[in-house]
Amino acid sequence: MIALVVGFVFGLSVSYVFMNTQSFSYNGDFLRDLQSHWEVYNKKEREPTYLHDAHDHSDIEDAEGPVTEVIFHSPEEDAHSGEDNVAKELAKNVRILCWIMTQPKNHQSKARHVKATWGRRCNKLVFMSSEEDETLPAVKLDVKEGRNTLWGKTKQAFEYVYKNHLDEADWFLKADDDTYTVVENMRYLLMDKNSSDPVFFGRKFKPYVPQWWSRICSLKRGFDKICRTWHTKQGNVQTR
Repeated sequence: MIALVVGFVFGLSVSYVFMNTQSFSYNGDFLRDLQSHWEVYNKKEREPTYLHDAHDHSDIEDAEGPVTEVIFHSPEEDAHSGEDNVAKELAKNVRILCWIMTQPKNHQSKARHVKATWGRRCNKLVFMSSEEDETLPAVKLDVKEGRNTLWGKTKQAFEYVYKNHLDEADWFLKADDDTYTVVENMRYLLMDKNSSDPVFFGRKFKPYVPQWWSRICSLKRGFDKICRTWHTKQGNVQTR
């Protein structure tokens, strides 16, 4: 302990003597160099940093999905028995048809996982594609794949549901094969709405992301009104 105190006092004394015997001088070049470094540092601090867009999935657009169906829990598990009683009762009163926009290359990598997960909670699930696939099942529409024909594909999908499934649901959800929907929450949203009113629910995301999508939940009467405006007397879909 004494050695520690002596060493500390000695070191402090040497430092004090050294500082008083040295003369420090700063020339102009040193000060200018210091100021330059500070300005560069300050500029970097003020420049906005790049933030990754959480809605941008271009890096996984062509990524392969799981090779097997992803199902985490079985309805027969004792630990989850009875948890969906309220959801089942609500599904009887708020019937939702979900039609999913997909394409042949996504049938196994994306669409099948929609079917295995949240799609099971829809009262009716239909996939719209340019090729038939009985495993989903997917409806073959007479349209080429691509963004330039996306609106035509959407209109044909509306027409197909209108002609074949209009009476099987009260509400109609349009979604893509990379969408995840909590159907139970949607039913809670719609449970006090009148399914006889011509209305649809959706949102444009353009104010928040570079591209935008609209997830539309359209009820029967509104669905009927939309499709009727596309039909001529000959029964063809108009392009307006």
